[in-house]
Amino acid sequence: MRSLLPGAIVLLLLGAFALLGPDAPVRMEREIYREVLHLASENPSVSASSETFRPESIHRSPARAVLAFGRRVFSCAGNDLRAMRLAVALIVALAFSLAARGLDAPCGGYGILLGLGSALVSPSLLGWWRIAAIEPVFLALAIASLVAVARADAPRGALVAGVLLGLAIGTKVSGLVLLAGAWWHLPRLLRRRLLLGVIAGFLLQWPRVLLDPTLPIRHLDAWSGAKPPSLFFGQWTAPPWFAPPILLAFGTPPLVFAMGVTGFFRREPLYRLLAKTFLVGLAAAVLLHAELENGTRHLLPLILIMHLAGGFEFARRILVFPRATRALLVVGYLLPLLLADLRIHPASLSYWSEAIWGLRGARALGIEVTWAGEALPPQDADAWMIGPMGPTNLPYKRWPDPSGRRADTGPRLLLLSGTGEVPADARVALEREGVPLVASFSR
Repeated sequence: MRSLLPGAIVLLLLGAFALLGPDAPVRMEREIYREVLHLASENPSVSASSETFRPESIHRSPARAVLAFGRRVFSCAGNDLRAMRLAVALIVALAFSLAARGLDAPCGGYGILLGLGSALVSPSLLGWWRIAAIEPVFLALAIASLVAVARADAPRGALVAGVLLGLAIGTKVSGLVLLAGAWWHLPRLLRRRLLLGVIAGFLLQWPRVLLDPTLPIRHLDAWSGAKPPSLFFGQWTAPPWFAPPILLAFGTPPLVFAMGVTGFFRREPLYRLLAKTFLVGLAAAVLLHAELENGTRHLLPLILIMHLAGGFEFARRILVFPRATRALLVVGYLLPLLLADLRIHPASLSYWSEAIWGLRGARALGIEVTWAGEALPPQDADAWMIGPMGPTNLPYKRWPDPSGRRADTGPRLLLLSGTGEVPADARVALEREGVPLVASFSR
């Protein structure tokens, strides 16, 4: 019964957000909403403005299955968006329950509370847990995979870990980082069974690979190609090679980052698994730096690992204190994370570390402060997601140099991703930490 408590808490928190929190990264949610409709053969309307919707590149995956399930089962939630978010909340809660029960965390309950608790409520991750998109399902599979690898001391355990890793890889290619960390961590005798599990898990969602082995490569190619300019200490055509470590440091709460880095030097097996996976992921991010965009979005597995290691390390350090002091220190570790969530709400993906003075510091340094519509005011976010899929409903993302108007109908809302300068014919629609994030034009 005790092992179900963490999952129940997660489900309660994320379920409340799903029903009551209308803010969302609407571009991602809208795209996967179309994909779910397409796979269900409900003929989604695809306007000329939706250039990122590519029906030929869509495949059935755990994320799309979860969202389709939520859309059918939780139809009482009021609309498809809330129904899909409830399904995501359920799968994330299951992952946290599995981790709470299966992880042999340092310092027992304190390690579980601080490691998993910080991963849940951190402003670096909370926005991602509660949206209808691929990312939260992938992160849930990442947690389950890490738990399975940490417990894999026999061939059967390695096989289960491999299946979960195969599902994670088929959901997002970032899952290869988890596989590389597991391969490095497990003894040689278990690696063959791990690989068999990975193949099985991958084929569960990509069975057509047996007939067309080039399908995953074409899928990746369909989503790559030309990208908009990147903001990182000014405007670049693509993020530089040194962007990933700096974005990790700037996109993680300071104490969590310090504890996580310290924990990576521990010699216990769980710490070593986390450290090896983190190092592989960081090296991959540096090598593939040109493909990274949207702030810390593609670094989410590393941020998750940082929070787990940081929470475990802080738990070790507070054991020397009396019980009452420990309780205060636990609150002192988690409360600032919750306060940061409230400070940036509803711009739930626009967190930057207090070490660089938050959004103000990010703007001053020339780092992107908002993207993909995630900071839209609630009424506009819901209207854009559920309403017509035409060009007049698309927010326009403004970079430092363009003036901001579309040639056809003009944007209704303007995302101020860089300089935060508001056009003369617009007003500020959303501002956080003194930084304008969204401007609104009169129609």
